[in-house]
Amino acid sequence: IGAHRDLHSFPTRRSSDLNLFLAAAYDRAEDTDLASLFAAGAGSRELSDRELRQLGMDGCARLTAAELEDLLLRCTGLGLADMSDSAFNGLVYLADFDAYYAPAGDAGYVRFQYGCHNPDGTVTLRYPGGNVTLRQDAGRWVTASNILD
Repeated sequence: IGAHRDLHSFPTRRSSDLNLFLAAAYDRAEDTDLASLFAAGAGSRELSDRELRQLGMDGCARLTAAELEDLLLRCTGLGLADMSDSAFNGLVYLADFDAYYAPAGDAGYVRFQYGCHNPDGTVTLRYPGGNVTLRQDAGRWVTASNILD
């Protein structure tokens, strides 16, 4: 990707979902630290009193299992069942709500500086602090890895 206009050819994801996947380093998308998605701003911060009592702490965000599955499928092409066991470290699951919880945050946005096409068909985009590699999955771009500086 040599021209500025080429960077704009990547589809825009709602709520800047790709930015969520830039909060942690991983060599394989299935090893993504899922708690980092919450720290980067994923999930609802509006929790019921019952949820707060079961969690025993505030400052958390919630994604239902269906919402997390959808986010993973849209951004990585993987589902919850495809994630490694270590990806769930730092998450709390409450079966009563079929939802995952982790400390909430808001990492903001990044601006890509430049990118390049790789011989294997992937694309690597450089941003301040790291490089994210995207691959095509069923005609859409999904996150393959994110390497922090």
